[in-house]
Amino acid sequence: GHSLGAGVAGLMTAIWKASHPQTYRRTHCYGYGMPAILTASIGKGIADRCTSVIIGGDMVPRFSLRSFRLLRDGILNTLSASRGSHPSSDRSSAQGMPVLLPAGRVLWVDDAEGEGLRSYERGSEEFNEMPMTVCSFEAHMPQNYGRVMRECGKRARMGDDGAVERSRSPSFFG
Repeated sequence: GHSLGAGVAGLMTAIWKASHPQTYRRTHCYGYGMPAILTASIGKGIADRCTSVIIGGDMVPRFSLRSFRLLRDGILNTLSASRGSHPSSDRSSAQGMPVLLPAGRVLWVDDAEGEGLRSYERGSEEFNEMPMTVCSFEAHMPQNYGRVMRECGKRARMGDDGAVERSRSPSFFG
């Protein structure tokens, strides 16, 4: 699934593992633009059966209440400093909040303009903060995921291993 559908599929994979261990090994979840839905330990626990695909600076996989509060706190602290005042201590609202991350194994596709596509397996912990970029919203659009996945599949079929590192799952790149 994509976005909300990916999040539901990731949660269902974690629930399925706990409630149906005998059939869990026959399932595999693929989530495109997977939201930050699970803690690191639960996400790693389903990495053998769940793959999250994240393109570039997509903000959705990085967006959680904690990451939003960290972003907000940073903006408020910058504004305070620009006005010559000191940041207030009550702006550390993200302290003690759970860190939520995309589920399972994470494949990050770098779609930097003019450099071609490159994919990397990343730790989900790398997606615990939400940097804002010009294309944070655009990167999440389903048509962007479709375009990038078609390009990855085309390059993999052509044997262009320098452009795209193949994953262990042949269905990822077509």
